[in-house]
Amino acid sequence: MHGVTVIDDAAQSPGLTLMFGSLARAYGVKVAQEWTAPNSNADMSAQAAQWVSNYAMTLPQSGGEDFFIHDGTTKDVIGFPIYTGFVGTLQGMSGSYPQQPAAVYIDYSLAFGNPNGGNLLTPEDAISNVWLGDQAGFAVVTSQEVANGAVNLSQFKAILPMNGVDATLRSYQSGGGTLLTSGSQLAQFAPAYAHLDNSGSLQTVPAVASNHQSASITLAVINPTANYNGSVTVSPGAVFDMANGMFYDSGGIFSGGGTRQMTSGILTLRTNVLNGLSLDGGTVLLGPGFQQAGVITNLSLSGAVLAGVGDRLLGARRALALQGLRSRPRASPHRPSRSAGRNRNPRSARTGWD
Repeated sequence: MHGVTVIDDAAQSPGLTLMFGSLARAYGVKVAQEWTAPNSNADMSAQAAQWVSNYAMTLPQSGGEDFFIHDGTTKDVIGFPIYTGFVGTLQGMSGSYPQQPAAVYIDYSLAFGNPNGGNLLTPEDAISNVWLGDQAGFAVVTSQEVANGAVNLSQFKAILPMNGVDATLRSYQSGGGTLLTSGSQLAQFAPAYAHLDNSGSLQTVPAVASNHQSASITLAVINPTANYNGSVTVSPGAVFDMANGMFYDSGGIFSGGGTRQMTSGILTLRTNVLNGLSLDGGTVLLGPGFQQAGVITNLSLSGAVLAGVGDRLLGARRALALQGLRSRPRASPHRPSRSAGRNRNPRSARTGWD
């Protein structure tokens, strides 16, 4: 409808990106996402992971990513390798963000001169909190969209007001619509994509293929201090594929009748194997505390590369079930290249894709 691309600054916020994605679908515009880094280095990795995992929220109106380089700051050193390591996957994403018949509603009339309009201090934070409690395909609707005819509330079975009940919502309710009073009620109308044992540590963002026959889910650890260590159950016919990332074990167990595999990326096993996960590709590293003080007692690979094992593999007289094992020395640590888009003068530069 409009030949423009809107930039979602602070796209690491699920609430803000969900809102921009809903607006983009309503108005037919593209959305490019840009990360605003936190002040604390301790939060940097988790927030960068959340930023790139939010990408599917704007499908099919996604307009690319934008990484603002500050020439050597910790954002570049920590965040840029996460971005470049996943950008190929993002470029290959297609389809749409799934929509369910429920919405959260924001009264934006205050911004258009209505002194009695709802509070607009931090609605995106309130939406993020709802999302973390029910990671589902609810829409984000504003009063302005309804006023100009871009969205009709009758398409939703239930609506959660975020900053008060205005005349538009009262009309919706009098016409038979359901107004919710808490985020926990959303699950009745918009069930979550995944049931998480550890709420607040993992984010799941799906993208449904254009033919509606399959979907992909991007998983991201979004808590800087707590890893997801619950079980992963894959239903028959579904595929859980760890690819193009850096992974660490936290004691999880994989089960179910679906496919559970790692096909690329780097997996560091710090304590033990991940039961139920087939290591079909990628690189496996072993931490110093793996099994018996770093000595292998049981490890099965089906095409993955085991790196950096040295004498622990060659001298071990233990039960090894190594299928198609290849071994190579671990590469020396090095700083990831940031040549793409790098500006060596003191001014900032941008690098992105669309």
